[in-house]
This record gives sequence, structure tokens and C-alpha cells, in this order.
Amino acid sequence: MRRRDKVIKLDREITIQSFTEVQNSFGEKEITFSDLATVRAAIEYGNRGTTEDFEAKRETATTSIFFTVRYNSTYKSKKNRIVFEAQNYDIISVIETGARRQYLRIEAQLKE
Repeated sequence: MRRRDKVIKLDREITIQSFTEVQNSFGEKEITFSDLATVRAAIEYGNRGTTEDFEAKRETATTSIFFTVRYNSTYKSKKNRIVFEAQNYDIISVIETGARRQYLRIEAQLKE
């Protein structure tokens, strides 16, 4: 390992779920999620705040969180979601970090 490579402590367990669109018995599209992988991750909490959802005319509290996992190209889709401590987090962005695709830093939000 080169001196400048940073080792990240992956001390939490998360489940990455993949997005699938299926058709129900009425012909309508429904979104479903299925487990893609359960992996170790480092957790970093971002800001807590409220944002207004103008379409629904209501305020929604959001919590940003950053998950760092070992690199795997199948985890990069923003349509996926993360389950952590029995809560579903929507993926906002995915960034490759570290030397030679060592980690993925995934920003996600929990809407409360």
C-alpha cells in the first residue's frame, strides 16, 4: 500500500437494494426493490434540516448521510437505495474515491 492511500474503517453493515419496475394486475407500473448486496460501510452524518416539497405543499425533514463502501460497479446506480438500521435512504450521488477505484462514497437522504 502506498503511503498516501487512506484506509477507511468499514464498521457498519448496510444493504444495497436494486430498483425494478414491474406491472401490476391493473397494468400500472409499480416500483419494487430487491436486495442486491449486504456490505460493510463507513458512515458519516451530514446536515439535518427541512426542505419544502412544493408539489405536495408540505415540509419534509431530510437527513443526509454518507456511506463509504468498497468499490463495485453494480452499486453505482442512483436508482438503487440503501437500507441502514431498518430505514430506507434514497441515493443522491455516487463518487469514486481512493486510488484505482478503491471506494465508493454514496450520499443518501432519509426523508422523514
